[in-house]
Amino acid sequence: MCRVIKVWNRYPWRAVAASLVICLLPACPLAAQAQQPIDSVQVWDAQFRQQTSQRGTIVSHDRSKLIIQLGTGRQLEIPANRVAAIESPWNPRHIAADQAQADGRFEEALALYGQALISEQRGWVRHKLVVQQVWCQRALGRWADAGESFLKVALGSNPSTPYFQVIPLAWKSPSTDPRLLQSAQAWLNDPASDAARLMGASWLLMGENRELAIGVLRELANGSDRDIAFLAETQQWRLTWIRANPAMVESWQQLTLRMPRDLRAGPYHLLGQALARLEQPQQARLAWMRVPIQYPQYRQLASESLLATARNYAADNSQQKADTLYRELVSRYGGTIAAQVAENKLKSSDP
Repeated sequence: MCRVIKVWNRYPWRAVAASLVICLLPACPLAAQAQQPIDSVQVWDAQFRQQTSQRGTIVSHDRSKLIIQLGTGRQLEIPANRVAAIESPWNPRHIAADQAQADGRFEEALALYGQALISEQRGWVRHKLVVQQVWCQRALGRWADAGESFLKVALGSNPSTPYFQVIPLAWKSPSTDPRLLQSAQAWLNDPASDAARLMGASWLLMGENRELAIGVLRELANGSDRDIAFLAETQQWRLTWIRANPAMVESWQQLTLRMPRDLRAGPYHLLGQALARLEQPQQARLAWMRVPIQYPQYRQLASESLLATARNYAADNSQQKADTLYRELVSRYGGTIAAQVAENKLKSSDP
């Protein structure tokens, strides 16, 4: 018989129910089939309007496609950008790690994902667990660790990872962490990895190695790797948003829409900055709010985008809306710099 377990992952403004089917081996002729995991893949249509479900056993998953073996034995290739969600019988440690991460217990989640790796045999799931560890390191602000894990473990286990968006890049403030800057210097000078060079240029862009970083970003923006080229191009907006004119912002918006959906979080934040600079507050807020709503796993950037939106409301004499977002920051993003700023704002506004 089969048992369906629902696990709720609480992300900001949403609760995502992942239905997990665990087949208990019965004493019947189907026992041999029950030993194989039954995976379910939600697939977007070509217009990204509707989803259908494909059930079977996932064989592999990379940046170009997901291959699933259907019950008939036929293998179906699904374009990676049309994979909306995957449901599978995760092991108990994996489930516990997902719950801890959803609850904001990132240290605990990091350890649990490591424990889940011990008993997980499926290669594509092991890769997913490693990627989740990188998200936890990012959420904890351990950018040097996240960078090394991304390069050596995530890309090491799947050079064509379908989760390239986990790459740790800087989108806002420059870092003063000596270890991170030392790592970034090594990444920048890695001739064997464009992903490493992108990371290094990103973290060194606002410092004394600025000109070298700009040169690397320009080179990568013209490279053959589409994802790296998009990110290298949009990283350069960090230098120009402050003086962006309407024509520039229009071109940025068009470029963002051409990017893979999973890579748009950072560009949306910078678009918000530029639109606010052009005194288009409503459009700026829409761009900023896309980050926490659509990309909650970008914890640090999501908190900064919420803070920018709240400040914009306050500047527009909409203090009640600003305070609502300040409270959201304190509640959902505890431990971040943005949450501390929001807490101070709320205290200063108390009668």
